[in-house]
Amino acid sequence: MQSNHNLNLPHPVRWLLGVLLAALLSLSTFPALATVTTGSTTIPRMMHTANTLLDGNILLAGGYARPGTAPYASAELYNPVTGIFTAVAPMQQARTEHAAVTLNDGRVMVFGGSIVTSPSLVGTATTEIFDPATGNWTYAANMSVARYRVQARLLPSGKVFVMNPDGYASIFYAEVYDPATNTFTKTGNMIDKTGYHGLVVLRDGRVLKIGGYASAYINRAEIWDPATNQWTATGSMGQPRQDIQPFVLPDGKVLVAGGANTMTLASTEIYDPATGKFVAGNPMSVAMAVKSATALSNGDFILMGDYSRSLARYQLATGQWNLTGPKRIAERGSSVSLLPEGNLLIVGGAVQNDASSTAAIWDKACAPQVIALSGSTSQTISPNGGQASFTVTAAAGCRFEVSGMPVWLTPSVPGPQTMPASGSMVVSFTAATNTTGASRSASFTLGNNGISITQPSVVQCPTAPTVSPSSFNFSAVAASGTIQVTAASTCSWRLGSLPSWAYASTSTSGTGNGTVTFQVAPNSGAARSATVPVTSPGFSSSVMINQAATAASCSTQISSGTFSGTLTAGCPSGARYYTSRYTFNGAPGNRVSILLSSTAFDSYLYLKSPNGTVIASNDDGGGGTNSRIPASSGVYVLPAGSAGVYTIEVSSYAPGATGPFTLSFSLTQ
Repeated sequence: MQSNHNLNLPHPVRWLLGVLLAALLSLSTFPALATVTTGSTTIPRMMHTANTLLDGNILLAGGYARPGTAPYASAELYNPVTGIFTAVAPMQQARTEHAAVTLNDGRVMVFGGSIVTSPSLVGTATTEIFDPATGNWTYAANMSVARYRVQARLLPSGKVFVMNPDGYASIFYAEVYDPATNTFTKTGNMIDKTGYHGLVVLRDGRVLKIGGYASAYINRAEIWDPATNQWTATGSMGQPRQDIQPFVLPDGKVLVAGGANTMTLASTEIYDPATGKFVAGNPMSVAMAVKSATALSNGDFILMGDYSRSLARYQLATGQWNLTGPKRIAERGSSVSLLPEGNLLIVGGAVQNDASSTAAIWDKACAPQVIALSGSTSQTISPNGGQASFTVTAAAGCRFEVSGMPVWLTPSVPGPQTMPASGSMVVSFTAATNTTGASRSASFTLGNNGISITQPSVVQCPTAPTVSPSSFNFSAVAASGTIQVTAASTCSWRLGSLPSWAYASTSTSGTGNGTVTFQVAPNSGAARSATVPVTSPGFSSSVMINQAATAASCSTQISSGTFSGTLTAGCPSGARYYTSRYTFNGAPGNRVSILLSSTAFDSYLYLKSPNGTVIASNDDGGGGTNSRIPASSGVYVLPAGSAGVYTIEVSSYAPGATGPFTLSFSLTQ
């Protein structure tokens, strides 16, 4: 479960934000062609399922628009021939984080999932089946217990093996669905009740469960045997790991790649069912907490993780790994499906918290190809407008596109483009006259190569505009102010960005004399101030806006210990959330552990650096709905930066939550 609160940052449930960002930055340059967009889904989706039908179409079902919102019942089909998504009949029950399996007869069956996502997940025991022949959904038998997150695997017998992918629910058994009788049968109890383990069906129909988390990261594995309906222990991995997606090789052995424990892993191990032992395999070319492993027609596998553009390819012929054409964006909660021609379809997901309608194709033929730009990748456009042109060279017939382009540029070839037979194409970007009063520049990608374009401002104003007053001093209550700008009749000017706690109620730019009226929100914390620039060609000035602190600062200085508090409406955080802040003196390299517990609300933790940047966050890492930094166990090492006052923000997953809590904090040098 996640929340955006008043921050424009994604909040992964299990992994520290700083680690993810570091991994993303280290993979920001790729030499190969990136995935290219195809049609858009009918609605934005994340945490949905995607299943390939016998006719090659892809069925998407459920999910939601963002964490904490109502799950979808809707479903849609992707046609790989037309590249178009079309809505089909909705499911009987709205659900997200469910499982879906394509049965041997071509129908698709969904299992469980969350039917409520706020303030906490509520699971369902219901299942239902989509029949492509009729285009309708019908309920099937209920599972023996409600499961709010579900794993399901098709067995060689045509039956379906179902269990939980996390260890929070008090469910020690899996169950098996028989389509012939429309019944579920419980398995014997597992040896370890794990979360975030790997699950794979062996060639002989047994099911191998590997690693995961059970009060600690584990390396143990166990096997369910359909002949006995019981679990038995087998060999252990050389390294404990969770977040893995093991897959079966042609010789029947199982490859376990990447995953994570206290760090993201690149190591691999191979399990031999004949001996029950794991041996080390060739390492991946990038560390990855794996969310999906998709088999290609030639026996290779493509592995994908959350919050990373990386696509790791296992080459069956050599047993080696390489990075293949990267994803367009580093999203989470997307789906990946194998298309009939052997390409991959990656759909939806969210970069931060809002789901996307974007779908992209990984092209097996073009992904290994290099795309290059001729000439300088950094160009300048005249202040009075003009073009910047780049020559793209790549394999004929391969597609590419522009990503991250600013609004002040217009491309000559909007949308995905196909390379001509010559293997080269000129792409131009046009900018209008720059009247902003300041030089502007942008760095973005063209065919997965980084380019930058700069445009200086137009001619300077004859005299400097004057601003009155030069500063404002407001009390903690809501207020408004008016800035008077005096300028020559031909001089254009623009007010810069206001702070997040203020907004303009009139236009922020003009030519000649003018005014800007702005509003200041009530202050629920410490005193705050902001310097707002006023720019014109050749000149700049500023206005200072100050606002006094509220009577209660909602902040407490602490050192190591356990503290009791109450989340109240008197300390708002954004428009819909409340917070209590705890500060401590720290420095890069210090080790901290933070546990937030509450029986009154689903807790959420943030840790901010001295400059106010969120460096870690967590939802359910403390067990149940409690939060912990770092998740589950261990200590978090404060990253590089400046020593100073760090801030712990106690908040909630759901908006409007209040109530008592306990905060345990430990700091070591």
